[in-house]
Amino acid sequence: MKLRIILISLLATFVCPLGMHADEAYRPMLKDGKVWNCYYSSGPYNFWMVYYISGDSIVDGDRCFKMYLTMTEMETGTNLAKDGYYGLLLEKDGKVNYRQKGQNSWRMLYDFNLKVDDVTVPGKYQSLTVKAIDSVYVAGRSFRRMTLQSVEYYYGFEYDPIVYNGYWVEGVGSPRGPLEPNNCYTPGGSKQLISCYEDGECIFADKDFWKKGGEKTEAYKPILQEGLTWKMEYQKDSSPESSYETLVLINSLPIEDIPFKRVYIREKADGSDEYIWMPQYEYSIGEKDGRVYRYCFKGWHNHCTPIMDFSLSVGDSLVVTYVLPDDEEGRIHELQTYKVVAVSDTVIDSSADKLPRRCVYVEGKYGDEKDCWVEGIGSLKYGINVRGGKEYSGTSQVLLSCTQGDKPLYIRNQGTNEIEDLSVEPKSDFAKDAPVFDLQGRLLQGKPGRGVYIQNGRKVVIK
Repeated sequence: MKLRIILISLLATFVCPLGMHADEAYRPMLKDGKVWNCYYSSGPYNFWMVYYISGDSIVDGDRCFKMYLTMTEMETGTNLAKDGYYGLLLEKDGKVNYRQKGQNSWRMLYDFNLKVDDVTVPGKYQSLTVKAIDSVYVAGRSFRRMTLQSVEYYYGFEYDPIVYNGYWVEGVGSPRGPLEPNNCYTPGGSKQLISCYEDGECIFADKDFWKKGGEKTEAYKPILQEGLTWKMEYQKDSSPESSYETLVLINSLPIEDIPFKRVYIREKADGSDEYIWMPQYEYSIGEKDGRVYRYCFKGWHNHCTPIMDFSLSVGDSLVVTYVLPDDEEGRIHELQTYKVVAVSDTVIDSSADKLPRRCVYVEGKYGDEKDCWVEGIGSLKYGINVRGGKEYSGTSQVLLSCTQGDKPLYIRNQGTNEIEDLSVEPKSDFAKDAPVFDLQGRLLQGKPGRGVYIQNGRKVVIK
């Protein structure tokens, strides 16, 4: 069964996560007088490298900025490159290109138009995949940040690739400086951006690349609020028929200093066609400081476990646990470990309030399960009761809707845009006419066979 999230404007969802970047202007990287201070280490030698922009030049009708380099050996103070012209930089339509001194061809360094799952190839044996887009805040300024996963093949061999993560920051570059988009290494040594200055002011430093992103101005929207109703659909693998369940949270009961509410299910009363709300005796749902909990009782050893956490950032994990009903010792087992692969603040297209909500995209420990937790709504796969696996043996489930009174907050498959499968895996959307490249960026001749390729800047699967 396909699971789809309805979000407003698919293009803006990841290129500029809604509620955070939709109204923000693009932050240019190139400006006269801009400076990047870098530390470079090569063997026993350490250098201080200063890249700076001074002046411009018109090339083919476009304004290009001139970049210069000063390189000083730190122990002796010897100037190895003093005010040396280094090349031209061109920034146009969100892309930053570089033409080295003495060369006539351009090399693209950054493309800030990329979306989550898009792939770019900065080098012959490298590929970069955008895994998440968020914002970091420095001195009151918002900087758009792209988290990238880099795969490098040693001299082109496709076995045992090197995989690592890095960042691009709009208006700054990468942690390796303005001219190193691959986030890996500088040939012959190791380079690190220390600070970036604009108009004589430090606007970004090395520590800022790793700041916790997703700072929000909107108040947190809790799940434990009155009037919320969740409608779930369950489907057994052995049957085409689906069953449905409607849930609410009623009656507060604090447990372990965490506010909880009892889960009620809408069912028919015994011997009647009238529907009433009946308490669900196996578990309750709690919430505190952006974290959602499930408390199991009635034979489940009164076990409390976190099931969602809206304070997490990309790369963070959450462990969901359980205790077997017949385990007299009450031993705790791991049910699922979720890892955050993307975070965005998004306005859901089907919502009546049109408020930005934090969306935390997660996948299971072994990549076997994908889900999205939406602030104030819950899991788009499990609703309010994240189980970490199939709810019942041979049964899958999906959240159909979440409403507050008569106002919808989320309705599945309703809106102008959709994201299928909550997946960060390659899409099977091969186009016949566009050129196809392998993962090393080499243009393929003829029809490609089965495998993973790059087309239109995206990774595609041909089956």
